[in-house]
Amino acid sequence: MNKIKKHIIILLILIITTIVLIKYDFLDTIDFKLQDYLYQSPKLIHKDIYVIGIDEYSINNLGEWNQWSRSGITKLVEKLNEDKENCPAVIGLDVMYFDENNNEVDTKLVDALNKVDNVVIGSQIVFEKELILDNKNSSYKNFNIKDYKEPFDKLKEKIDYGFLNIIEDNDGVIRKSLHEININDNKQHSFAYEIYKKYVSRNNLNINNNIILNKYNQWSIDFVANPGEYYNGYSVAKVLNGEIPTNIFKDKIVLVGAYTKELNDQHYTSSSKVEKMYGVEINGNIIQNLIESQTKHEVSMVYQLIIIIITITMLYMLSLKLKLKYINIIYAIYFIVYIFIAYYLYKLGYKLSLVYNLLMPIVVYIITLVEEYIVNLLTINKLKKDIKQHNKEIEHAYQFLYDSLVNITAFKSHETGEHLIRTKQYMLLLTKEYGEKYNIPEFKDEKILKEITTATTLHDIGKVGIPDAILHKPGKLTEEEFEIIKTHTTMGVQMLKDSNAKGLTDETLKYAKDIINYHHEKWNGKGYPEGLSKENIPLVARIMAVCDVYDALINKRAYKDKMSFEETEKIILSESGNSFDPKIISLFDDNKNVMRKIAISFSENENQNI
Repeated sequence: MNKIKKHIIILLILIITTIVLIKYDFLDTIDFKLQDYLYQSPKLIHKDIYVIGIDEYSINNLGEWNQWSRSGITKLVEKLNEDKENCPAVIGLDVMYFDENNNEVDTKLVDALNKVDNVVIGSQIVFEKELILDNKNSSYKNFNIKDYKEPFDKLKEKIDYGFLNIIEDNDGVIRKSLHEININDNKQHSFAYEIYKKYVSRNNLNINNNIILNKYNQWSIDFVANPGEYYNGYSVAKVLNGEIPTNIFKDKIVLVGAYTKELNDQHYTSSSKVEKMYGVEINGNIIQNLIESQTKHEVSMVYQLIIIIITITMLYMLSLKLKLKYINIIYAIYFIVYIFIAYYLYKLGYKLSLVYNLLMPIVVYIITLVEEYIVNLLTINKLKKDIKQHNKEIEHAYQFLYDSLVNITAFKSHETGEHLIRTKQYMLLLTKEYGEKYNIPEFKDEKILKEITTATTLHDIGKVGIPDAILHKPGKLTEEEFEIIKTHTTMGVQMLKDSNAKGLTDETLKYAKDIINYHHEKWNGKGYPEGLSKENIPLVARIMAVCDVYDALINKRAYKDKMSFEETEKIILSESGNSFDPKIISLFDDNKNVMRKIAISFSENENQNI
């Protein structure tokens, strides 16, 4: 039940997070960029759309734009309509004339435009106060209109016009066309749509009345052309001076507008965020979308939210039931299928969000991985804890068996636990001193010293296999009996092999084998079992030989009485270079008082164990 509650809570958090992200538009900028990348691609330019630019060539030849804006446009309209049989279907003037000057220039402009029926000019919406961007719909939340600037009265009586407003998204990019507005209950259309209507009428085509708009009366532009692709170098000046024959515009759409940076009419678009596009070209893209019925409609985020919630719920539930490798396959298939569906629907005119429909499943996937990681981590930690506890129990068992083996050896030899403790202490003392004096790194390592002294207590385990009659014989051994006694070294090593040395580390085992097998070897080569001499005898065995003989001499055994410290030390020192390594005997001599203290501290006590 707790697991179910946990999963329900996680799912609710995912759903609430999705709703908040969509409601407050946190990821819209990223979504725009993804949509631009997937949806926008260059296509064939419509053969009936031309741009005549008010470009630098025109300004250089005709003067500054404000000097000839009305007279120049008048001459251009007259020039394009000289031959009624070869005139354009529509002339779209991407310019605005709000004020009448009541002079000869305005009169000529009105007369020229009234004589023809193929001209559309621009108007402008004035919004109430500064516009506030609505990231969600990339438009304006306060869409209140303060004023609508139309062409002056005489001009608008017979001339069609539409508003030229181009609204950027919150990231400064043009992606949508504002299609229509209501002014005093009268519907006003965009400049591009008015041109489209006139073009359809002149060519006897069916007008598309099924344009789907969002709540701000917008539709998404599918940019066909990149900057410069509608413009073939046709400028106002070149048309007026006859460099461009006007018959090439027969039955075409001719857009006249700013085509120089000086006139400040450039914008970034979803098809190009590197190079700006002139407003007249943006209108060209909008008109081509209208002609080809390629206006795109953004699917309501309410519907998309429902789809996202269903998707993340299904994916999360599947992630709880399937193995990770199958989950990876499902997510890969989902992403591929969703992108394919989004692109296919876009071709049909419907625009889906990408970031929300792809990001939230990724979040679900990450949560799935994190959950699995945590579960595995907890499982591993529990296993580690169990293994650690199990190892501790095994270690205790091995220690018990080890101590038992040592005690059995001591009991078998009629030695006490103090003998083993003393030899450990002697061994620790002389080994450390040897390491310091002769700079042996391993003999300075506390861990290795512990392993060596642990191995020391096993030096006589082979005596378990020696008959008691020989082991405890009070008198001198016969030659045959002594040969049997000598076998306790090799027998001890064999015992370690047969038992696989459970509970001993590799280092302890190595030292134990050397000490057990060679602690009765002599420096002069007359020891046993192999008769090794000098440095051929392992160092730990050479040190153990001194410790073992020293403790044997100062304590009573079945075959001898104990000796005094002085007698023992005299014998030990006399065997330097004979039975013992001279270096070790030198260390023994330097530390014989410490050896005495160890011997006294752990004197024979039959009631004390290791």
